[in-house]
Amino acid sequence: MNIFLDNIKNKIENGEYDKYLTIPLISRKLIYASIKGRIERHIKKGQAPILSESEILLAINDAKETSSETFKIFVKAGILEKNKNKDGYELTSIGKSLTSPHI
Repeated sequence: MNIFLDNIKNKIENGEYDKYLTIPLISRKLIYASIKGRIERHIKKGQAPILSESEILLAINDAKETSSETFKIFVKAGILEKNKNKDGYELTSIGKSLTSPHI
């Protein structure tokens, strides 16, 4: 598992999957975690700790769905709001208080 995961990690760090970073909150770490989770499920089923390219794309899609749903929850909860002066979103005062180091 480590050799395959190390290879995937290197590809992610080298930006080979950056074309999938197209929605808010998606990150390289989330893509890696999703791929790693699929590999761990393979191992639990007694399968080889390797994913096909289509399985990697499914894992990336899972990460994108997770990001999308998390983003919706953050907006609905008032943690993020549409930026009034620019395109995109920003932390609200609630969001800033949640990320404050004194918590």
